[in-house]
Formats: sequence, structure tokens, C-alpha cells
Amino acid sequence: MKNKKRWFKRAVLILSLVMLTSSFAACSAAKSASKSVEGHNAGAQSASFSNKVDLADGFAGYEESGDYPMETNADENRSPAMSGNSASSAQADTVTERKLIRTCTITAQTEKFDEIISTFKAKVNELGGYFENSNISGTGKNKSFRRGTFIVRVPQEKLDDLINSVNGSVTVLSSSENSEDRTLQYVDMEARVKSLKVEQQTLMDLLGKADSLDNIIILQNRLSEIRYEIESYETQLKTIDNKVTYATLNLTLSEVVEEELQEPNKKRTFLDDVKDAFAEMFENVVEFGKGAVILFIMLLPLTVILVIAGIIVLVCIKRGRKKRRAGRAAAEAAKEAPAEEKAEAKADESESKK
Repeated sequence: MKNKKRWFKRAVLILSLVMLTSSFAACSAAKSASKSVEGHNAGAQSASFSNKVDLADGFAGYEESGDYPMETNADENRSPAMSGNSASSAQADTVTERKLIRTCTITAQTEKFDEIISTFKAKVNELGGYFENSNISGTGKNKSFRRGTFIVRVPQEKLDDLINSVNGSVTVLSSSENSEDRTLQYVDMEARVKSLKVEQQTLMDLLGKADSLDNIIILQNRLSEIRYEIESYETQLKTIDNKVTYATLNLTLSEVVEEELQEPNKKRTFLDDVKDAFAEMFENVVEFGKGAVILFIMLLPLTVILVIAGIIVLVCIKRGRKKRRAGRAAAEAAKEAPAEEKAEAKADESESKK
């Protein structure tokens, strides 16, 4: 039993060496395929992965006979499908067209912002595209001009139609276009995915014949890593396919207003100076009146208080005067009373003497 475990581990090690060799073969496949795409190696030969290596059957035969070899060469367990030349030629046939990602950037301005935006959206829908991002800032009132930024995705063959539509309806300030070639990266990832799938199938065959928990755990861990790598590469391939199928247009549109034409400057006359002087004087009078009214309003509360205080003071003064007048009258009356009494007394005496 120990011998079986030992030779099973050796088999896993051999398989790892085989897969490592296959990885190098995949890299060479990408290079060979890229040369084929560029036209430098049009005579590359094709092959297929139809004959898969089945290492598990070989290990099963050793287990049944009980005769395990002391040394095993990795090349003896490799099938033609695992060779670098076959992988290279197979990858050369997988890519029939270049993976070009087109991106166009346009900066423009227009006086009819709402109309152009409406027409632009209708054109995008007509061409089968969609808005990946849309942003409009500004109100369009009180000189708050609007500015829109749009990221549009349209089928690559329809990009030129959309560009022509934009150029014919706005004033283009700047325009640029970029084509990014992802062919080499795409071929390399395709080759890596195929290599990983071969390794995955081989490990699954070994997992079905494993008879110890340690070996099962090792194989399952490696299978999990392979599945994760395959999903990651396939996601990247789908992303590239999407960017190749749908080109990108980055549009920045600004709202502008047509400037009014100014009349040429005329030579000023004396009458123009007089008119300007009267106009300035009238403006100064108006401003002075406005200032006086504002000052009156500001001082109105204080004015009311002063008026009330003045009225109270006048009332007090009048009352004081009346009191003084009454006092004087009383004093004069008091002075006149003794004189009349003396006159009456003298009159009485004179009558008595008679």
C-alpha cells in the first residue's frame, strides 16, 4: 500500500511536469499564431487536440500488475496532443480575424443643445448601440451653459455612420480615433485556456482512480485552481470580444450662444457729449432721490420718536406758561385787594364824620 501511494505521488509529479511543458508550448503557440495572423507565417500547419492523454489508464495498469517502474520519463507519457508544435498550429487556426478595438473621441459645441441631444440619442438607437455613460451639467439659463459627456457603444461597422452624423450636426473642435490590437493577447489566452482544460480533464480522470484521501485532496485543490484560472481567462476573452464587436465613441458637447454683431464705432459729436451729460445728470438725480428715500425710511423710527418727544415738550411748556400766568394774576389780585379795602375804610370814616 505504501508503494502505491509513493508511485501515485510520482505520477502526480510527472503530470505536473507534463503540464508545465504544455504551458511553455502554449506560449510558443501564441507567438506562432500571432505571426500567422500578421502574415509572417502563412504556412503554419494545423493539428487538433482530439487524442487526449490518458495517464490515469497507465497508472491503473501499474496498480493491477503491482509492478511500478523505478524511473519514468515525462516524455514517455506525453501524447502528440501535448506537444508544443501541435498546440502552436492549433492556436494558429483559432483566430481568423484581428481583434481590433476602435475608440473615437470627439469634442464639439452647438447652439441647439436640446435638439442635437435628441437627434444623437435617436441615431444611437437606430444603429443598435447603447449609452454606457451619460452626464449633463448646467441649466442653460442665466448664462449657465450646459455641457454633456457621453460614452456610446455601437457595432463596430456602424461607428463611421455615427461619426458622420455627429460631424454633420455640430461644430467639431477636435476629433481623434484609436485602434488597439488585442490579437496577440487573445491568442495567448485562448491557448492557455485549452491547455488548462486538457490538464483539468486529466486530473479528473486521476481523481476517479485515486484511492487515498491525501491524493484526492491534492487533486481537488489543483482542480479548483484550474477552474478559477479558466473562468478568469474566459471572462477576459468575452470582454475583448465585446469591445471588438462594439466600438466606443466618447463625445463631449458644449452649449454656446451666437454673439451679436456690434456696429462699427462712430465718431462722437458735441451733441453726443451733451446727451451723455444730461443722461448722467438724470441718473445722478435718480440715484440721489433713491438715497434720500432710503435714508428717510431708515430714520423714520427715530423721526417718530423725536416728533412724539417734541409734542410732549411743547405740551409741558404750554402748561408751565399757563401756571406762570395764573400765578401772576393771583399776585396782582392780592396787591389790588388791600388798596380797595383802604379806600372803602376812608369812605366809611368820611361818612361817619358827616
